[in-house]
Amino acid sequence: MLDALRGIGALLVIYGHYHFELWPDRGGLITSSRGYLVVDVFFLLSGFVLAYAFYDRPSFDIWEFTKKRAFRLWPLHLASLFCFVLVMYLSGDAINELGLLLNVLLLHNAGFGDWHTNAFNYPSWSLSVELIVNLALAVVILAIPNRRWNTLLLAALGLISAAILFFTVDSLNKQVSNVFGFLNIGLLRGFITMPMGILAYRIFAAHRDWFERESRLRTLGVGVLLLLFVATLSLPSPYKTDFLYLPLYGAVILLLASPGTFWTGIARQFRFLGEISFAMYIGHMIVLKIMKETGFWPQDYVPGLLFAWGLSILLAIVAHHAIEKPAYDWLTRRWCKSPAPTANAAYQLTETRSAPALAKEKSL
Repeated sequence: MLDALRGIGALLVIYGHYHFELWPDRGGLITSSRGYLVVDVFFLLSGFVLAYAFYDRPSFDIWEFTKKRAFRLWPLHLASLFCFVLVMYLSGDAINELGLLLNVLLLHNAGFGDWHTNAFNYPSWSLSVELIVNLALAVVILAIPNRRWNTLLLAALGLISAAILFFTVDSLNKQVSNVFGFLNIGLLRGFITMPMGILAYRIFAAHRDWFERESRLRTLGVGVLLLLFVATLSLPSPYKTDFLYLPLYGAVILLLASPGTFWTGIARQFRFLGEISFAMYIGHMIVLKIMKETGFWPQDYVPGLLFAWGLSILLAIVAHHAIEKPAYDWLTRRWCKSPAPTANAAYQLTETRSAPALAKEKSL
């Protein structure tokens, strides 16, 4: 189910960017400009899955973890950045060398300012945040191996980050800007939601038997939470309420991780979108850039949107099978001690675990 959520989330991000860039005056599903919160769902998912795949395993190795995260993100990021720079060059757009270097190193959302981030593939700001926050959380968990203490620290980190943003900004949708001149808003968003994802997984692991039992009430709860999720993206409300939505998204992910619900069967129909979700997310702005530079897209809203979506999905399928997957497989075989759990395996949380592992998980 979580795999499907990633794919649907990527489609919503694409919809938001295409909608507001190509048809800014037209109403639509996400009319309140809150589609950006889908990225926070991605951060939550990242924390949840990484807790399963890396953080909460006895054999956690921070160096191996760092390599595998880099090999997951960098190949497709560099390929999309190259394509974007090529289109900019052919279009005669200015290219800032320092900004390009920071983008290559995935440090462009580390608090150096926002002038260099906007010039290239804009959605990659979240990759910079994910890599930096992943490493920071890994260091915390490695430095404080006691589960109870690092759980408290992760919760405190999220609350402090939320408090800073709540009292300094009027909207979370300023991810490439800084507060106090050096604290990046996007990074703080990552420090709110990724620890929340880790804590959600630990709740799931500690009460695994309950989550895996078939329950009509839980199935109904998932449906209600999904409706609330769509409502938060669509209904107008003060931007300060965005902080209240983040725990709601954590609850959505926690319940969707349960394998025994009605929604699991529906989710299987969207699983292929989850497999190509990263490629869709990081590559769709290339399609948008080309369409805007050439003026080549159907001007009518629905045909134009379907055309752009179709091109983005087609590009993502090619990029996933030609670049993302083979590059990751080759790099991990070449440079890692053992292959990492795949994205799909990480989402299939119904695998059999040993009794000692379950006992450890239930010591939350």
